[in-house]
Formats: sequence, C-alpha cells, structure tokens
Amino acid sequence: MDVVWNIYKVLVEEDREEHFAIFTDEDKANDAINRLRLRDAEDNEVDWNLRSCGVNPTPDMLDLPKTLREMGCDELLNSARIELCNNGKMYVPLWINPAWLVHELKAKYELGIDFRGREMKLVSPDEVKRRREFGIQDENAPSDFGDDAGFVETKD
Repeated sequence: MDVVWNIYKVLVEEDREEHFAIFTDEDKANDAINRLRLRDAEDNEVDWNLRSCGVNPTPDMLDLPKTLREMGCDELLNSARIELCNNGKMYVPLWINPAWLVHELKAKYELGIDFRGREMKLVSPDEVKRRREFGIQDENAPSDFGDDAGFVETKD
C-alpha cells in the first residue's frame, strides 16, 4: 500500500478542515465522498474534499536529494577523484568514512592514495610502482580488505 485517500470535511464559514475518514481503496473513497456530498447537498456551510496521500514517500515524492545509496556513489567518487587529481590532496568531509572513500577510489580508479585522519594525498604512479616492486604494501590498499571492504550504510 503506497497511497491512501483522505476525506476532509470543509467547514466553509469557519474556513477550516476536519479529517473525516481514510480509505485504502480509491473506488470506495470516491463512493463515500459522493454519498457525503449528496447527503449535505443543501448545506452551504459544509463541503467535502478528497486527497491522496503517500504512505511511505520516497525522497523524490518529498523533493529531497538522492541518498548515497540511490546515487550509487558514482557522482561522489568521481568528484573526489577529480578534486584529488587536480589538487594532489583533499580533506574528506565529516559525513563520509575516509577508509571507505580511500578503498573505493583505489579499487575503482586504481589510484595511489595515502591518508592520515581526514587528509588524503595522491601518490604518483611511479611511487606506487616503486612501492610494489620493493614489496611495500600500499597502506589501506583494496587488497588489504579483499574485494569488498564491507562498509555499508547504517540506519539510525
């Protein structure tokens, strides 16, 4: 059930509405409001109003921006990659887990990244190659976590 239909009694003279009934079936709601309008046809002070209402609204229905899960994180990761490549370093916003972001950037774009706290620094491709040749593992490399770092969104 995604939508319910609410019937409101409109008190014209008082300029207000009172919630009267709620229906899960649109046909029954239309039938009920038609009967109420017929019953009160001669009363000029009362009118009836039928409005639909979303039960579990999506962010689109509420005009909210997409969540990270809905964006698929592609826009976020691409923006972080661009900033990191253009500036050579960046600070991870507080609402993002830095270990997750480093892991995703390394796995998706094969970047060499060192990070401490919330600061990420780009490592040159030559340095990444040199570290691998000498057996120095890249700190927090995707291989350290396996294929999936196991980071998931939490719900409060």
